[in-house]
Amino acid sequence: MHSVTDQNDPNNTFTVEYAKSNRSTCHGCDTSIDKDTLRLSRKNYTSKRSRRYGPTDEWYHVDCFNQMKKDLGFFGNAELFFGFVDLNNEDQVELKEKFGTSTSSKRKRKGEQCELLWTYKDNLRKEILNNVLKDLLEFNGQKPVSGESNLIDAVTDCMAFGALEPCPECNGFLVFNYTNYRCTGNITEWTKCFYSTQLPKRKSFEIPDKIKETYNML
Repeated sequence: MHSVTDQNDPNNTFTVEYAKSNRSTCHGCDTSIDKDTLRLSRKNYTSKRSRRYGPTDEWYHVDCFNQMKKDLGFFGNAELFFGFVDLNNEDQVELKEKFGTSTSSKRKRKGEQCELLWTYKDNLRKEILNNVLKDLLEFNGQKPVSGESNLIDAVTDCMAFGALEPCPECNGFLVFNYTNYRCTGNITEWTKCFYSTQLPKRKSFEIPDKIKETYNML
């Protein structure tokens, strides 16, 4: 499950650099990427290699990445790529022309995110049973919630942006609270945790194989 980029990318999920050799292969067209040419990557967090050694880069030609950006969950702009500031001016201009700038793409990105969120919500409401939604949240270590609307909102958020990591201060569950994500845990037996953030750390949202086989939309 690919997640959508937010305005900031604290995990450096998307990277741009000059190819260090001719050995990398584009995951879009399966051809080699020439040394010293621009290449873009999306980090893979879920492969066997990634789980053992840490996130791995999956490289693309710029045009191949641009054609596949929605499938890769990229709705950002050129400046969002980690390493953008290290490029020469000519290549920065090229990426801005293809992916836009923070000003030009902000409205477009929000519109695309809203459209994607509503698509997820509609499909979940029509096709997925509430007990399956609960299983998905539990499988990904998310806070249990009740009520169809709350379940759909929670799973939609995870599908679009990734599953929420635990609170960094008390290891409690984070939940969305209108404008930010707040912790629902306790620091001590008598003290509630008041941690909140607009940019929570996330991880890949995993779908169990049994559920994936039953529901095509997942």
